[in-house]
Amino acid sequence: MSFGEQNAFSEVFRTNSQTAPGLLRGLFEGGPLVAGVEVSVLLSEAHSFTASVSGFSLESGAQVSDHVIVNPNEVSIVFSITNAGGGHETARDVLETFKRMRDQRQLLELITEHYVYENMVLTSVSPMHQAPYKGALNFSIKLQQINFVPLELVG
Repeated sequence: MSFGEQNAFSEVFRTNSQTAPGLLRGLFEGGPLVAGVEVSVLLSEAHSFTASVSGFSLESGAQVSDHVIVNPNEVSIVFSITNAGGGHETARDVLETFKRMRDQRQLLELITEHYVYENMVLTSVSPMHQAPYKGALNFSIKLQQINFVPLELVG
């Protein structure tokens, strides 16, 4: 599958880890991938590009703004996992997989319909069981981009 074909599927993101072969595919036969894990339904993805303006107050009460700080990019993804076709433990296994990724602070590459992100980490994994589907989970995950910068020492 070429990069162009991969990019057509917004449901994909993959690990940069050398220990995760096979996660570079854009699409499983059964459904979309999130962090290399097959999910039942991708419900939404939300992108956040923000900046903060620094400032200080003058004695008159006016505030002077003199700098703009670009915050790390963030993406939120909502998806569902059912136990259909994968056994009765599928949703629990996916929960463990995402918890492990967060705990190990794995760097991820996120490919969406509109943007490709490098150096993303899972910052939040929020599973929610919703009736009437026994064992199924709805997940809300958040990722934040890590900005690597060179550091110079001046002696």
